[in-house]
Amino acid sequence: SLVSDLSHDGKIVEIGAGDGVLLSIVRRRRQDVQLVGVDIAFSASTRKRLSELGIETITDAIDSVDDVCLSPGSTDLVIMNQSIEHLWEPQRVLKIIKRTLKDHGRVVVSTPDYDGYDRKVWQHYWGGWYAPRHLNLFTRSEMIELFREAGLELVQVRGLVAPVIWCHSLGSYFSNRRSGSHVAKYFFKAPILALAIFSIVDLFAKTVGLETSNAEYVFVKKTLR
Repeated sequence: SLVSDLSHDGKIVEIGAGDGVLLSIVRRRRQDVQLVGVDIAFSASTRKRLSELGIETITDAIDSVDDVCLSPGSTDLVIMNQSIEHLWEPQRVLKIIKRTLKDHGRVVVSTPDYDGYDRKVWQHYWGGWYAPRHLNLFTRSEMIELFREAGLELVQVRGLVAPVIWCHSLGSYFSNRRSGSHVAKYFFKAPILALAIFSIVDLFAKTVGLETSNAEYVFVKKTLR
């Protein structure tokens, strides 16, 4: 994996680190790399827990972070897990990401896929809209072009299961049905049973060649010759 392949003393930055669970998992696998989480807010308990694991936290919007925190050419891997869709100006953020990456540095991005087969089924009930929190939604071709314009080249793309989006789709649907509020609340809570069922549905959809409503991309920083 990308994390396993990093050299000793490599650096990983997660944008939109949230509760820091992903960085904590990475720390268990790699004690020898520098880990940095960026988010507009961290709870006191999250900051304390991450600090105890030797994980730095930067509390700021990514497009406001200065070069001292994310110095040019310092980062091996940037992770954006369900965060690019929350950005007002993704193009501006990608310029910052490219600047902080080393030559051949990688970016891993997961985000809703606007071309997901279930979006076409649910239409305006589709859970991926998640208004007003999702500010930008992309098809695969739009994502690839967005990163290409920023000087980041696609290495790999794959579909991921999207059980939470399924739950929100059903929640939206039932919330607009008469006497459906109790059912809607059930799905909006994304219960484990529903998540398991919809994960299986999406796994089957992938086997028959359908795009799910969640995708993961790996990009690499181009270097000029």
